[in-house]
Amino acid sequence: GGLGDPGRAPAAELLRPLILYSQYMLIVSNVAAEWPVSISYPIKVLAWVWSPAYPETLHIDCVLPKSGTLPMSIYKVLFYLCMPVALLLVLLLVQALFMRVRHMPRLIAPVVGLKDRLLSSTLVAIFFFLPSVLRTLFSMFACIPIDRPAEAPFTPAAVGSFWVSDINQQCLAGYHRAWSMGLGLPVIISVCLGMPSA
Repeated sequence: GGLGDPGRAPAAELLRPLILYSQYMLIVSNVAAEWPVSISYPIKVLAWVWSPAYPETLHIDCVLPKSGTLPMSIYKVLFYLCMPVALLLVLLLVQALFMRVRHMPRLIAPVVGLKDRLLSSTLVAIFFFLPSVLRTLFSMFACIPIDRPAEAPFTPAAVGSFWVSDINQQCLAGYHRAWSMGLGLPVIISVCLGMPSA
């Protein structure tokens, strides 16, 4: 069978159900239950396979500069948002090069279906990384209350809500407001509304 076989399903259409099933299995694995060994081992393997989809598994504290112009928490958010884009670009580059090399011996100038294949790979990669990107974006708004106003003789040390990624930063104040409203909110709107409509 060639590329143009009408009965042959594109690889992206076959991968989507597999990826969806794998994501459901990971959700099930997070349920606090005692799983039998015959199920727990495959779930652990699946979690290991899926770990690249969650850039949060990479600890970048040692790599990023400690005395930069931005706080470490913002560096982490930017890194976690850029990681899927960088991996997608590498994937597309490798796939394009592989397709060019594969068709070069036959001297086919235009690669048939290159645009369709790259588009389907992009959609699969977006589907693969979407949970991680959304988790990172919504974490920009994750705040916890620390102290409540107290009556004498007690005095609260820090009253208000503080950002989970940087407990020293009060929520929606200072740099947190600028980054969450300037980057977080527009990207959440574009990802949550723009991607489903596309």
